[in-house]
Amino acid sequence: MRQRFLAISSLLITSLCMASLAGAADERKLPVAATVNLDWNTLNRVPVYHGGRIMPWQTLARTVSEQVTGRETPRVLLESELLHKEYDSPEMAPARAIIYGGERKMNASEMLLSWLVEPQVWEDIPFILCEHDELRDLLQLPHDSPDEKTKLRYVSPAQMSEQLQPDTDFFKLLGAIERKQREARQNQGSANLTRFEERAEKLWRRYALYRKLTSTPGAGTMNQGRFLSAAQESMSAWVALDKEIRQMGEIGAAFKNADMRVSLPVLQGEADPKEFEAQILAFKQSAEQVAKDYGQLKKRFLDEPPPFDNISEAEAQKRLDTFRALITRMTSLAETMAIQANEMHISMYDDGDLIRVAPALNAAALDADRDTTMNALPWVSLHMILEGSPEVLQEYPSSEIEKVRSSFGAMARAYLDRESGRRADTFSDASRLFATSLRQLGESLNAARDELDIRNRDQDLLAYTAYPSAGAMESEVRYNELDPFKWTWVIALLSLFCFALSFGAARRPMYFIGLAAMAGCILWAIYGFSLRVSVTNWAPVTNMYETVVYVPLFVLVLGLWFLTTPLTWEGLKAAWRLSAIPSSWEATPLNERQSRLLSQSTWNAFGFALIIPRVAMMGGLLWLLGFAPIYDGGEVIMHFLPQASLSLYLTDLNHLIVYLVKLACGAATIWFGPRVAIATVGMIPFLPMTLRDGKLSHAVEEMISRKWFALAATGVATFFFLLAWYSTSMVKVDGISENFQPLMPVLRSNFWLTIHVLTIVSSYGAGLLAWGLGVISMAYFLFGRYTTPTASNLPPQHAPARGSEESIFVSPRAPAVTATLASYCYKTMQVAVLLLAAGTILGGLWADVSWGRFWGWDPKEVFALVSLLIYLVILHGRFAGWTGNFGTALGTNLGAWAIIFSWYGVNFVLGVGLHAYGFGTGGQWQVGMFVLGNALFAAAAMARYLYETNRKVEITPGTKSQQDAATAHLV
Repeated sequence: MRQRFLAISSLLITSLCMASLAGAADERKLPVAATVNLDWNTLNRVPVYHGGRIMPWQTLARTVSEQVTGRETPRVLLESELLHKEYDSPEMAPARAIIYGGERKMNASEMLLSWLVEPQVWEDIPFILCEHDELRDLLQLPHDSPDEKTKLRYVSPAQMSEQLQPDTDFFKLLGAIERKQREARQNQGSANLTRFEERAEKLWRRYALYRKLTSTPGAGTMNQGRFLSAAQESMSAWVALDKEIRQMGEIGAAFKNADMRVSLPVLQGEADPKEFEAQILAFKQSAEQVAKDYGQLKKRFLDEPPPFDNISEAEAQKRLDTFRALITRMTSLAETMAIQANEMHISMYDDGDLIRVAPALNAAALDADRDTTMNALPWVSLHMILEGSPEVLQEYPSSEIEKVRSSFGAMARAYLDRESGRRADTFSDASRLFATSLRQLGESLNAARDELDIRNRDQDLLAYTAYPSAGAMESEVRYNELDPFKWTWVIALLSLFCFALSFGAARRPMYFIGLAAMAGCILWAIYGFSLRVSVTNWAPVTNMYETVVYVPLFVLVLGLWFLTTPLTWEGLKAAWRLSAIPSSWEATPLNERQSRLLSQSTWNAFGFALIIPRVAMMGGLLWLLGFAPIYDGGEVIMHFLPQASLSLYLTDLNHLIVYLVKLACGAATIWFGPRVAIATVGMIPFLPMTLRDGKLSHAVEEMISRKWFALAATGVATFFFLLAWYSTSMVKVDGISENFQPLMPVLRSNFWLTIHVLTIVSSYGAGLLAWGLGVISMAYFLFGRYTTPTASNLPPQHAPARGSEESIFVSPRAPAVTATLASYCYKTMQVAVLLLAAGTILGGLWADVSWGRFWGWDPKEVFALVSLLIYLVILHGRFAGWTGNFGTALGTNLGAWAIIFSWYGVNFVLGVGLHAYGFGTGGQWQVGMFVLGNALFAAAAMARYLYETNRKVEITPGTKSQQDAATAHLV
């Protein structure tokens, strides 16, 4: 009976599930196969070249999706946003096949493929971001859905096409914007566009990018930009060269009959270039022949100049120099014409903003002396491989090209076959075949590029743009899927919450849970940075976004260091003492605890024994820094021997300063580096030795008492991790992007990125940790309880005289915890000063390498120095007794404001100087409000502090016995 009941129940459940699926499919008139999730893992990992670097298909898809739709994974809605067409109308059937259910969160990889293989279906689907009401009014689009429940944010390509007719207001606005930009370029300035004009131009760029990705190159002027540019450049070179040829007499006669004719409508963008490919090919071949002939003529004039009879030697040399200059100029024009003619031919099938899937056999793009303003690109586009003519692909392996075409066609058919029950399996097999065929093509082109006739090979570029090895895209795909820095602020917030609770009843459990979460956040952030480093191969501080997420990581690490100091400090001091050279200034007297650990003779024995490895490491460092050709261009890192005459060092202050600073930095590194390494390793056995005999429990209690460091560190880390996420995911601040970007040439030095940028950004973290402690301290000054002294706890000099019956007046005291917090602020600012000073000096050395001077008063340099001086004044003020606990807390705010301006203000507010690679716009209002709010909070704390400490409280003396007891207590 029970078995029959289970069988009937299973049958009913199965029937209900099948009916539900059938109902869902029938509701939208779609086969179930159409809604099956496809496997995108293979296509996601296909290498593509975009934005100056090689990335996986997934990253490209997310990038273009964000540029066009405003989101990496947009939610596409059909019903309410469509104009003049109902969801169930026959015209919308193809769109319903993609956006089944009327609303769908699109996978970026799928959306990009769908754009490529069925662009006509997307014409009526609103997905191009257009969210501003003023812009929608210009396009005559509604702001809200018919039921007024949904804010409309998108526009369809068909709607955009309607607004690009010559008689529309939007088209006229774009014309006005283009005129402004053209005038600005002519005046070598920037166009001052209004906010509305900027939004209109962004909308146009979104639409143009979609059209370029999905339309056939050459079809319409929108997709002929690269072609027309190359055509103009090649024709300009030909006109200039032809003028020179006609003045050359017999020397130029051989070039007068070159076939350099191209139909005018093609050059004006009024015809499809493919219809005139024969003319363009003839022009290209003639240009290449002219360039070759002039190259030979130039070589002959340079190597074997013709004799000049019946003239003086001086006159002959003058004529020869004139001819050489003329031939050199004409050869350059001929080479430019040939390069641009080739680009004109290529751009018939490759407009530039396309998906590049394999290395290109383009010598002009791989020449070390290439003109970077030319359009030569190092990878070939998928459009060109799929649609290119035999003439434009004649140098490429035809068999591999056919495999790519066939496999892409199979993948497209599998994706579009939404009726098939095996759609998922077929698509998976086809995508693997497509990826394999691309890899075979790419690897064959790697070998073919070695045979290219390149005048001056750029070996670095050849290596950088070679088709990557299998698995090279794995780290970036994993990074994209995990999005590690999306979760760091959540983990940091959890840790902050636990540490806040540790001030209550559940003191110890919450503290250690918070500590575990803090360590987990550090490890997770380090893992995220390791993925970024494996993708870029650069130190993780190459752009503003990376610094914004690195700073909270360093804050957490520094906070954890201060927290665990009670556990590690004695072991570290013992290991440091062990590494000292006996009988030298390093061998400081042993303290009581060190004497109990080891005898004096044992300390000396270890010290003598460690001299050998220390000297060996010092010699290795000396060779590495001063003699090994491991720096950029095969240079040494720093020259310890003078590289110029003594008179130059005496007369050129920059050379002298740089040389002395290099010597000082090199000597400090060589002397202390090995000792630090030995002490770090030696600390491991000393830790258990220094925590014996009950010292561990005492150290743990002291560590718990330092939870202010944990509270401040996790609070600051949460804020900045959240700021990074908010700036990239919510408001899209220009200049803060988590996308991987190629480095500017001036930054391409891992050595300096690591030792300078990491150091200077770490100093920001130390300063902001001090600021966090200062904020907590000022919260106590503002909201804490000020205590009034009594006769029994006054210092002797302030206590009433014995037997006196007169009252005295004293000021209330600030909360006692502020003294502890002030000492913590002081220690943290010391770290900030050390790192800021080292980073500034190292920055000067890098500036000398990059720009030829140690110091040039660049805004970034100036405000780094200003920040350093502010912190030095604060520290000296406390040391000298100028400021008390409140002054120290207030000083952390002043230092943090200086850091914020040096870090953000120089790049986003001033926007001038040599550090242009960090510039951006946006966020000024938010940062200004943050600084203002912080200043108001500090002002309120100061007002409360001044009020409390300046008012007087009357203390009535007690009896003689009470006074005697108070005096005895104080004594």
